[in-house]
Formats: sequence, structure tokens, C-alpha cells
Amino acid sequence: MLCVNCNTPIEGRFCSVCGAAATIPVPLSEPVPLSEPAPVLPAVTAPRDNTLEEIKKDIQSLCNDTKYLCEEVKSSKNHFELFVVIMLGITALLTAFAGYRSAEYSSLQSTHFTQSNNLTAEAIGRQNDGTQLFMTDNLALNSLNQLIIDMSHALINHDFELSAQYRDTLDWFMYYSIMTDLFRQYLTWNLDEWLDSARAFQEGWGDLMYFVSPFDDEYMNDSLMEMYYEASDALYAEAWENFLQGEHYNDRSGRYGLTTVIYAVTLFMLGIASSIKKRASKVVMLTVSTTTFLLATGYMALLILNINL
Repeated sequence: MLCVNCNTPIEGRFCSVCGAAATIPVPLSEPVPLSEPAPVLPAVTAPRDNTLEEIKKDIQSLCNDTKYLCEEVKSSKNHFELFVVIMLGITALLTAFAGYRSAEYSSLQSTHFTQSNNLTAEAIGRQNDGTQLFMTDNLALNSLNQLIIDMSHALINHDFELSAQYRDTLDWFMYYSIMTDLFRQYLTWNLDEWLDSARAFQEGWGDLMYFVSPFDDEYMNDSLMEMYYEASDALYAEAWENFLQGEHYNDRSGRYGLTTVIYAVTLFMLGIASSIKKRASKVVMLTVSTTTFLLATGYMALLILNINL
């Protein structure tokens, strides 16, 4: 076969000199007429080395761009998963802390309620003791009133010998009768005043006055009631204070329990966000979980700072 351009004998499809395509051999028995020149086929050039290099460079560039995009997507996915893992860890720690505080306040609540019940029981016992003292003083007062009535009748009947006997009985009664010291002191004051009036009546220059009980005097009555029930009132006040403190701790325990519930919602949303594949759904779940996390954290911060809500 001959080359189309230079008629150089070639082997194969292309000329080794000019690179043109080879001609189809013409048999000698059928010569080509001179008036009809041989047809010239279009030249087909072989691919150049620089064209192949450019194609290789384009392919390599495309591969690099694709690899970069893949790495970007993978990196974005890794960052998202890392953020979810960090959020899960922090939320789990804060949930454990909130649960610990709730249990701590619950224990304090139980302690104060128990102490309040114990103090109330003790206060009831002390109140019964005060009531016993009050009844003892009342019994002594009733016996004294009876002696005063008998002595008054003797004075009115001018039986001064009998009244003197009652006078001695009164002295004996005030010395040996069972009563509280404060009541004995008040009773002695009032009795001395009444005996002065009795002496004046016996001598004929005064009237026999009415005997005033310490319970009829406002100041003496208040002092006696305070003496009877001072211990029980103090225990009642302490029991009430412990009860209020227990209620405060109960409220705190409930608030920290609410915080753990909000954190549980956050953990639930983060778990869903880490398992679903659709990016939009991931973003929605992550937004909801972040919002609940900030809400719970802010609420717990107010509790730690002891700010009333």
C-alpha cells in the first residue's frame, strides 16, 4: 500500500513519514486513466501525544474534584456525627447530675419530714405535761377558794376563833400544797392582799374584798400559760420549721426531676438524629434536641443559683 500524500510504501493503516492514511492498492491489469486522477481520501491524522496528555490531565482533574467532593461530604458527615456524640455525652452527664441532685433533695426532704414528726410527737408530750401542771394548780386553787369561803363565813358571823383556825390552815396549805413555784408566788401575793382585807374587816375599819385568782389577772395568766406551754410551743415551732424546710426540699427535688425529663427528651432526639439518613430530618432533630438541651441547662442553672421561678 502507498501513502496518499507521498506515495511511500507503508505497512499498516498510517504512513510512517507523514502520518497520512495509506491508499488502496490498484491492480496493474486495470490502470487508472490519466484523464481521471486518483481520488484523494481525507487525511486522518494519528492522535498526538500532547492530546492524550491533556485528556489524562482532564480525567485526573475530574477524579481529584470528585475525590475532594467525596471527602467534603465524608468530613461533613463525620463532623455531624462527632457533634451528636459530644452532645450525647454532655447530656448524659448533666442528666446524671440532675438525677443526683433530685435524689439528694429527696433524702433531705425525708429527713426533715421525719424530724418534724418526731418533734411534733415530743411537743404533744410536753403539752400534756403543761396541761397536767395547769390542772394541778387549778386543784390547788379550788382547795384554797374553799378555805377562803369558809373563813369569810366565819368572819361575817364574827366567829373570830374559827377564822383564826382557818387562817392557820391557809398557812399550812400554802406551805405543803402541791403547785408550781410561779403559781405559788402569784397565789401568795393575792392571798396576802385578801388577808389584809380580812384583818381590816375583823377590826372593823375595812371591807372584806373579793379574792382575785391568778388566772383572773391578765399579766399573771399570760405568764402562767407561757410557763405551762413554753417547752411545747418551742418544739411545735421547730417542728413547723422542719416541715417547711422539708416542703422546700420536696419542691427542689421535683424541679430537678423535671430537668431529668427534659434531658431525656434531648437524648431521645439525639438518638433519632444519629440513626436517620436524610439530612433535612437530621437537622430538624438536631435543632429540637439542642433547644431542649439549652432549656434544661438554663433551668438547672437557675436552680443551682437558687433563683425562684
